[in-house]
Amino acid sequence: MREATVSSLGLEPKVQVPSTVDEYNALDKGRANPCLEDAISHNLYHVWLSDWRAEFLKAVLEETKVPWLTQTVKRGDKEVTEVTETEKEYFNRVLLKLGKVPSAFEALAQRVAKTIKFDPSAHVRVSAPRAPSNKMINKANALIAARDIKWAARKLASLVGHPVAEDVTAIATAMTEYESQVRAKAQADAAAALR
Repeated sequence: MREATVSSLGLEPKVQVPSTVDEYNALDKGRANPCLEDAISHNLYHVWLSDWRAEFLKAVLEETKVPWLTQTVKRGDKEVTEVTETEKEYFNRVLLKLGKVPSAFEALAQRVAKTIKFDPSAHVRVSAPRAPSNKMINKANALIAARDIKWAARKLASLVGHPVAEDVTAIATAMTEYESQVRAKAQADAAAALR
């Protein structure tokens, strides 16, 4: 066993924790391999599921064209577009608007699930879809003006790995997603280089 320090409520209590897999497994005699089971459960609920939820809601947005509720707020001298609903609120609103139940999206949920790899080494995650900022809307408009909307949608679809609708908001959202993916990869590469 070894001592670990946790931080909570401004305090740092110390706790004795296993220092090996064998020590961990010995603490729970009721399961064959509790360390592996707990690791899989943790990854499923804290890593994989958040990835799936984000990608699923992107697919729902693409399929239904029901936008996230947003508001524009002033931050300093900049106007920023913010989402005003949670993922659950958004999905419930989509269901209500379309008169559907969650099981109506089961096939889509399974298609998205097949694209999300179970990867315990990946700790940097791309956040859930959000309404694009005014700055990104302006960048999308500039891209569309420089080329055309069909080209922009096809190009971004190839970069983000899923279809992108031919409208300014979808293109701006995909541009935001791509930038997030690039940042996440750079962070993961930097973390890997430190190992």
